[in-house]
Amino acid sequence: LEMAVEHYYRGLALNPHQMSARYNLGVILVDLQRWQEGLEQLMQVVEERPDHGEAHNSLGVAHIHLQNLEQATWHFERAIALKPGFERARNNLKALRQQLDS
Repeated sequence: LEMAVEHYYRGLALNPHQMSARYNLGVILVDLQRWQEGLEQLMQVVEERPDHGEAHNSLGVAHIHLQNLEQATWHFERAIALKPGFERARNNLKALRQQLDS
């Protein structure tokens, strides 16, 4: 995955407005537990494409690990509002609410 990160960064240096590449980079960074770095990439995606439900869900995941639980909740709720059948976002929001209630 580290090689993929390098390739995405190189590609984005050439075309910084390639949001699908930026989204993929953000997801990989979150998968690598590089939370802040992934969050920064994904924030750029939703700034350019506020209707990107998957990016909002991934932002929620990153925010949980950075202990930004209000922001995580907001991004999961936004992902669900954009894609009502988005089960992964629903499950993430449910797990977060259970964590907050315990």
